[in-house]
Amino acid sequence: MEIDKRQIINLISSKFQEVFGGAVKCSEIFEVPEINGFRPDMLINTEINNKSLKIIIEYKAISRPSHLLPVIYRLKKYSESFKGNSMIIAPYISKRSAEVCRSEGINYLDFDGNIYFSYRNIYINVRTIQRKNLEKREFKDLFSPVASRIVRVLLENPDQEWWYIKQLSEEANVSLGYTSEVVNKLYEEDYIMKKKGLGIKLEVKTQLLDRWSEAYSLNNTFEKNKILSFYTFSKDLSEISEAVIKAKAELNLNAAFTRLAASSVLAPYVRDFIHFDLYIEGSIEKWKHLLDLRETEKGANLFIIKPYDKGVFYNNSVIQGVPVVGTIQLYVDLWSYPKRGTEQAEKIREKIIGF
Repeated sequence: MEIDKRQIINLISSKFQEVFGGAVKCSEIFEVPEINGFRPDMLINTEINNKSLKIIIEYKAISRPSHLLPVIYRLKKYSESFKGNSMIIAPYISKRSAEVCRSEGINYLDFDGNIYFSYRNIYINVRTIQRKNLEKREFKDLFSPVASRIVRVLLENPDQEWWYIKQLSEEANVSLGYTSEVVNKLYEEDYIMKKKGLGIKLEVKTQLLDRWSEAYSLNNTFEKNKILSFYTFSKDLSEISEAVIKAKAELNLNAAFTRLAASSVLAPYVRDFIHFDLYIEGSIEKWKHLLDLRETEKGANLFIIKPYDKGVFYNNSVIQGVPVVGTIQLYVDLWSYPKRGTEQAEKIREKIIGF
């Protein structure tokens, strides 16, 4: 045990008092029985509004999902026999670890005040902002521009059974060493599994996409692009797409629509968009000339975007004559878009992505 028991009692008591007022009492139960070879760190008797509740406590100094899962399984078995409510206490419970605990029906509380507690008619789920900077650093490990190339490849190919590191490195156009670092982080967070002789396999795709879209929004990733406003005389998406495809061929460069313009051909839901968002490679001046664009501050109907990273062009396609970004890139671009973007993103996820 690496923490004072009184500190744990005070932590639980103070958090419950925030929710329920002053009608909370916590006291340690000193007789902690061993069941099936497992003895938890503490048993606490909690009285909430004169109703008694026993809480089985296990403290973990390291709370990565891979460290928590064995404890979770032992706690679940113990609580079945002891008839108590289980809780993990840790210095910090990350969002990924919190997901794991909740999915397994295990309560948690950390020193920052992040808490999940569900029992009968009691439900508490609080995420504090104290670790916002830390969570941004965690996001950076997996969702920086270069790291996200690897995440994008895995999510764009969810049916691929196994990846060798070298194969993934080449597909994502990322160095072998950096690919290994990102893969190790994904493994620590239990998003992938490893198998000798086969490589790695994406296991938790839904939560990985959730976390990337959250990081994309939190870090204002789309705003890191260079975005210029233009007016095009093209009447509709079909006409501007034809001009873009001709310009792509002439310049031998990438270009692809994103956000509402792209979703309008993949899974139309929000139909009243009034401008087009176009990622381009190369000189903006050349595109401006070939597309016959006019610079404008007001009344723009085409936004030319020099991307924050060339990974945005991974898995581009042409749908109904319209060049569009890959569906994963489209999803994260839409998810952070304020004008009904989240609604359209969820329609893309439901109809196209499928997880």
